[in-house]
Amino acid sequence: VTCSVFSNDGQLLVTGGQDAVLGLWNVSKNDKRRKTLKGSDRILKLKGRLTGHNRAITCVSISTLNGIIISGSEDCSAIIWDISEMVPEHVLLGHEKGILSVSINERSGNIITGTIFSMRVWNINGALLAYVSISEVHLPPLSYILASDSEDWQSCVNVVTGHEDGKIVFWQLASSHDHLVTEYMKTDMLPQQHTPLE
Repeated sequence: VTCSVFSNDGQLLVTGGQDAVLGLWNVSKNDKRRKTLKGSDRILKLKGRLTGHNRAITCVSISTLNGIIISGSEDCSAIIWDISEMVPEHVLLGHEKGILSVSINERSGNIITGTIFSMRVWNINGALLAYVSISEVHLPPLSYILASDSEDWQSCVNVVTGHEDGKIVFWQLASSHDHLVTEYMKTDMLPQQHTPLE
């Protein structure tokens, strides 16, 4: 297992592996054993195996609200999966390297994919909304991406990226005529050393 994620309600576990397969697991309580043992035991039951990547799966995210799973792979693609049908809905192509991180905005359904060199924003239907080359905005390579649950029209942070040098960058999508066309950023850096408060 190279990556995993729980649904918000804790009833579904998604795992990805070196074998390029996603495992969907139903998670339930073992009530019979719970009466005899301290703590709460969980039962994992394989719901299904999803295939579509041809190299190791590196990251996975889930949105039960939108009914989708997004998986990223070393094969330079990300796949949007329908949870209930357990089939691929859209394949997100065009990444120059393997996918490092994926995240889903629960409210808008927007999907963020990242490689060490770029970040892309897609809508839930697989249409590319925005692209940023990390080197062109003079940032070090990406290490992590997190989508906030804000709406696109709100003036707040939509995406947070972590970078190899410890920098954290806050991104806000900018729109023009109701189409997402560009991004801008505000940056903050974590202090390199811990300084005690006086």
